Amino acid sequence: MGLPDIIRRAVATVEGIAGPLRARVLLPRVTGRNAYGPTYGTPEPQLAMVEQVGQTVASQDGTEKLSTSKFTFFEPVVIHEGDRLTLNGVTTTVIKVEGLLDPDGVPYMAVALTGKP
Repeated sequence: MGLPDIIRRAVATVEGIAGPLRARVLLPRVTGRNAYGPTYGTPEPQLAMVEQVGQTVASQDGTEKLSTSKFTFFEPVVIHEGDRLTLNGVTTTVIKVEGLLDPDGVPYMAVALTGKP
């Protein structure tokens, strides 16, 4: 058993423990851009552990932004900065993505920090 298998098993163990703590969130993906900004597709339901945070993070372009929520996905969910997450009717924008990728670039798990873009 190699390192990727060990990490997958560890993430699956954590997912089993955190299962009851996860909430259903909607993730509409960015499908393109128009003159007004990004356009979004149909929201896809996902399960994530949600935490309220209040921390300053540096986004991919280097600007500092205030993150208000942290969404942890214990499955291979691909998320990008600019995507939106909706929980209980409140929509926030992903301002930073963290996570752990396997050697093929597939996420073991993903963490999205959200706030105002």
